[in-house]
Amino acid sequence: MRVAERIGDTDMLGQALTRHGNELRKAGHVKAAVVRLQHAATVAAVADARGAALILLARAAGELGATPAFDEALRNHRPLLERHAGESMLFNPFTTREVELRGLLATGRTDLAVRLATVGPPPVSGPVAPQWAVIERVTVGAVLVSARLSRATDPPGPTGRPPVDLLGCRGIRST
Repeated sequence: MRVAERIGDTDMLGQALTRHGNELRKAGHVKAAVVRLQHAATVAAVADARGAALILLARAAGELGATPAFDEALRNHRPLLERHAGESMLFNPFTTREVELRGLLATGRTDLAVRLATVGPPPVSGPVAPQWAVIERVTVGAVLVSARLSRATDPPGPTGRPPVDLLGCRGIRST
């Protein structure tokens, strides 16, 4: 990062900040990761680089339970994704949906996560890393399990038991 700053290469700096922020998150330094990723998102000039920084920022903010930072990162990410193809490993609709599901769950918005999970993944014309495909399925499972667990605390229905729909998730109807 220091080298990129000294030579004035903002593209290199943005990438270094993004990678460093993501590694900080993985190492459990989530607050520091959020700061690095916010910086990365402000210096990244190229759409793919800024989109990657913003989606990793959303992931870290969600993990931290920082609802406003999570929502803002997604709010800034979406227009970029709509204007550009978003066909890199981190900057595409598939990865965005997975990060949004995870963040909604982490910020206590299970109902929104369930709605998003039942829509299914968006079509993607670019590469999706195999591990992201697996992670996305695990995340959808976590959302549905969380919905099922939260449903266990619902008030009883007319039969004396919590209401049940065909998918076993509150708010979802089988049609």
